[in-house]
Amino acid sequence: RGGGDRGGFRGGRGGGDRGSFRGGRGGFGGDRGGFGGGFRGRGGSPRGGGFGDRGSPHSNQISSETGVFIAKGKQDALVTKNLVVGESVYGEKRISVEDENGKVEYRVWNPFRSKLAAAIMGGLDDIHMKPGSKVLYLGAASGMVDAIFSDVAQPDQARIVALNAQNFLKNGGYIVMSIKANCIDSTAEPEAVFAGEVNKLKQEKTKPLEQVTLEPYERDHAVFVGCYRIRSEFSVQKS
Repeated sequence: RGGGDRGGFRGGRGGGDRGSFRGGRGGFGGDRGGFGGGFRGRGGSPRGGGFGDRGSPHSNQISSETGVFIAKGKQDALVTKNLVVGESVYGEKRISVEDENGKVEYRVWNPFRSKLAAAIMGGLDDIHMKPGSKVLYLGAASGMVDAIFSDVAQPDQARIVALNAQNFLKNGGYIVMSIKANCIDSTAEPEAVFAGEVNKLKQEKTKPLEQVTLEPYERDHAVFVGCYRIRSEFSVQKS
């Protein structure tokens, strides 16, 4: 995928720097253009396995560990296994499938209601959360954790995330932060706001890994993923 510093902003996914905020996948909205080569659509369907011609789940997943699947149909949809068969939380659609282990039920994960789902549809490669992970979620809902997902939509969100990371996030853990530009600075261009928030987290020893915009699911939103306080002492111990 090309080398170089990952923290900057660029258009596209070619060589060099990976730090740009990419646009959504094709079929859900157009290219926005603009800063650093522009927001761009990825085209085609989301990654991962899907439901075949008869609605059966494919063995592939978006990530081999996350438990997030793609349901193929007239319009692709994200789905996850339903832990309580027959129940839905927000009235979302449920899909039942028979496999070698019996009946499995999936719930549709709506990207218009979940910024994390929107980020996956927008091209986020890894949410760094898998079954069994300990996750600290900072948002409307409710020892050291593997990842922090922040959706607090406050002007000082980066400070809040950094403070919680210092207290709860393990070394080498991951930060997944939803950024709402208007809540931070309504007078600045969204691209400038996104860049500013990334720089704040870089100052808190967070290495940028991925950044995507949430169009068309959320306007002037982006999701940032970074790795927190990557250790360098291993090389010192070996020397």
